[in-house]
Amino acid sequence: MSNSAKFLWLLCASAMIGISACSDSGDTGNATEDTGITEVTSPSTSSSAPPATPAQSAGQPVLAPAVPVPSSTPETEGGDASMSSEVESSAGDTQAPQQHIVKGVVTQWQPMVLFVQPGDRVIFRQMIGHDTQTIDGMFPTSGTAWQSKLGEEGFSVVLEEPGVYMYKCTPHVSLGMIGAIVVGDLPPANLQQLEDHPQNKGMFARAIRKLKLALESQAGGS
Repeated sequence: MSNSAKFLWLLCASAMIGISACSDSGDTGNATEDTGITEVTSPSTSSSAPPATPAQSAGQPVLAPAVPVPSSTPETEGGDASMSSEVESSAGDTQAPQQHIVKGVVTQWQPMVLFVQPGDRVIFRQMIGHDTQTIDGMFPTSGTAWQSKLGEEGFSVVLEEPGVYMYKCTPHVSLGMIGAIVVGDLPPANLQQLEDHPQNKGMFARAIRKLKLALESQAGGS
């Protein structure tokens, strides 16, 4: 083969190779475009939740409902402690006989001087270590004497005869545990009898002085 023939053959071969290369490049570009992936994003579904209830603040006290407290009713007593007593009477009948309470408190009678009406009943309470006994010659002549047992709780007497009844606690008379019950109208008929009594000295005289002060106070208040 001559040189000119070889040159033509090489030129043709080069042209064919170039055409083939261009063709491959175009196919590759198309393939790349055809195989492109498009990302599809689905719309997110949102659910509406109900509004949350606000929680109670930490440390906030929980208030309990108020509970009414029953009020206590004090016992009905008179103004002067030496003359007052607990009284029980029939409802709606002020003329009915009444019940009066005398208490033994340590070495004293409370009240020390008690005013009642004929037919009333006197009841002795808190009698542990005590008795109650009329003092000879210091109660109305026609009156009824009494004497309880030691520690006799609830011992009672009904007094009909007007006048002053002086009584004592035998174990504690030397400590001044002497009392007086005034029955009926004032002044009591046997007051002078008490003042003239031979035992009107010491603790007995002291009790009679307190009795006279109570009589004055009662007469002034009536």
